[in-house]
Amino acid sequence: VVNDWMIAETGAGFGYFGLALVGGPIVVAGLAWIIFAAPRIFGGIHASTSGFEIGPSTFLAEMNVPEGSRLTGVHLPEADLRFDLHVHGVIRNGTHVFARRGDIVIAPGDLLLLEADFAQIEHLREHGDLVMPYALSAGGTGGERVEAVVMPDSLLLGSRIADVGIFAEHALHVAGLASRRHRIEGSFADLQIGVGDVLILEGDRDALRDTLSDCSLLPLSRRRPPRLNVRAATGVLVFGAGVLVSAFGMLPPELAFGGVVFALVATRCLNLRTALQDLNWPIVILLACMIPLGMAVQNTGAAQVIANGIVAHLPATGPVGITALVLLMAIAITPFIDNVSTAAVLSPIAAGIASRTGVAVEPLLMAVAAGASLDFLTPFGHHNNAVVMGAGGYRFIDFPRFGGILVIICYCAALLALAMMFQGHNLAMISWWA
Repeated sequence: VVNDWMIAETGAGFGYFGLALVGGPIVVAGLAWIIFAAPRIFGGIHASTSGFEIGPSTFLAEMNVPEGSRLTGVHLPEADLRFDLHVHGVIRNGTHVFARRGDIVIAPGDLLLLEADFAQIEHLREHGDLVMPYALSAGGTGGERVEAVVMPDSLLLGSRIADVGIFAEHALHVAGLASRRHRIEGSFADLQIGVGDVLILEGDRDALRDTLSDCSLLPLSRRRPPRLNVRAATGVLVFGAGVLVSAFGMLPPELAFGGVVFALVATRCLNLRTALQDLNWPIVILLACMIPLGMAVQNTGAAQVIANGIVAHLPATGPVGITALVLLMAIAITPFIDNVSTAAVLSPIAAGIASRTGVAVEPLLMAVAAGASLDFLTPFGHHNNAVVMGAGGYRFIDFPRFGGILVIICYCAALLALAMMFQGHNLAMISWWA
């Protein structure tokens, strides 16, 4: 998106690795912070106790209370404290029990919608205090168990658990759901599935494998050794060749990577039919829609009006100060809207600021590209963040707590690199700016 605006303003785009002048320092500085800080901030805090290497430990589940259970005759608040769980709802004789929590007493046969560490749920089940609401296999379990995160292109998004026909078709049971929705209403079957949610599925191994593939669910690891793909080396070489051909200007990128696709198909590294099905069409459509929006901002004069308003209130008119402001604008906007939208809207504004102040447009557009990608403050700013939140069992506060310092570090690294571009690597000038 930014490169298109660069071509429109100057007649030439960035070099193939042109953005690496800014992106490289950001990567180095950001990785250094992650490697140093992540083990110290998150070490042991979110470790899963559900039998998997990673993933959340707290799940929603629906369980029956059998005769003789220690939960029988216990009020809900007391049950929460004694058994380290939280009961969201009680269904008795097919209807919800509506009363104050302190007045509800658990009885045999009740169906509980509860939330707890899944290891605690299993512990209560093994001691006969809870039973599964569905029939188990002869081995005493629902079959093989898989913990999987819901990806952004999953067919299950927005569906209630009860409405997912493929689960019934393959005789799969949802044993637990780690939901990012904080408002829990209705029964377990009424819970909606969203991006980044984690499902615990039980059933036949082949049925689980087919369901994970068909529904775009990413299984979390059980320390299984990875299987090597014999065609992986060929795929990497072909893709690398496409990068080099495009980087050295031998072919336009669209032709170079179009050739990569044909080569991958010819070498059987890629199934074209499957690849087309897996193509992330929402992103393609978003790109197609947002680029004309950015052009509209420019052609209607809105970009120039906004640029004039920004320039009129600038505390400093130096090129580094203006670049710092554009970079800060991109970083401030991108956590709340898609980064493609951020780039499409800010690119014409950055071009307007450049023409209004006489500052070179290249560093300002680079600042937009870099700032739009520094999206670490919220779990909803980018779908990658939402997936990681579900898979890792993170909380909302973890993103600003860890990502806030990461953004500051990357901001400084980007601004230093852009300042060097302005000053022609004049170290004395950079020292003055610092």
